[in-house]
Amino acid sequence: MSIDKKRYGKDWNLIANKVKAEAQYKCEECGRPNSLKKGERLTVHHKDGNPENNARYNLEALCTRCHLGKHKFLQAQYQYTQKEEQGQLNISTGIKQTPR
Repeated sequence: MSIDKKRYGKDWNLIANKVKAEAQYKCEECGRPNSLKKGERLTVHHKDGNPENNARYNLEALCTRCHLGKHKFLQAQYQYTQKEEQGQLNISTGIKQTPR
């Protein structure tokens, strides 16, 4: 998946640095500190998955491991919703429906 940096806004670096500083340069999920020597890089995650929404409530500082985990969850949630909308899943049980 490629990243369209234009969607983040021209002041993204300032916003991201502020979020990391507010988190004291630690992952807000697991507490892992930012350490390039150890290969632990702190990133900023958009909770709603929209890089154009840079409101503070929508941003969290995460290590790369936790950030990837959040994206895997969002992707799985999106795929589930798509199947549900196509009538492939029962909304209450999550079990595949058989065509009538």
